[in-house]
Amino acid sequence: MKNNDELYETVVKLLVEELNIDKDQIQPESDIMDDLGGDSLQAVELVMIMEDEFDITIDDDAVGRVHTVGDLHREVSKIING
Repeated sequence: MKNNDELYETVVKLLVEELNIDKDQIQPESDIMDDLGGDSLQAVELVMIMEDEFDITIDDDAVGRVHTVGDLHREVSKIING
């Protein structure tokens, strides 16, 4: 189990790789689509990447709540840490 900071850093690393952006562009309040240039296909890819990386399943309700980097981090953390 990762602590919260390690988990956030891993989420950021995966976003950098998937969206091909600079880490400095990413803040917890950054909107994945509007601010970071993600599209709906990349959003689906990100969910699959997070599921693979953390060996979790993110349900559709949780996916619907994810708009920002902080939202993504919170949802992954909730699943991992219960």
